[in-house]
Amino acid sequence: MIAVKAVFDNGQVVFPPRTRPEGRQDVIVTFLDEDTTEKRDPEAGKRFIEKWSGVLKGANIENWKDQKAEDISKKHS
Repeated sequence: MIAVKAVFDNGQVVFPPRTRPEGRQDVIVTFLDEDTTEKRDPEAGKRFIEKWSGVLKGANIENWKDQKAEDISKKHS
């Protein structure tokens, strides 16, 4: 079983790009209450860094995005 988040829009289930399963599939559809749908906060990462910066001794998390991108590129080399 796989779970894929999609949107039901006027009788159609719309999947994000490259997430739609191929072929014929049995499905279970759950309609979420609107107030339980997560809204992504674009400032959450920035607030996290501001709050916790300096808490971890010796850890430099100021350029954490660059460090993460470098780590990912090393794994795929």
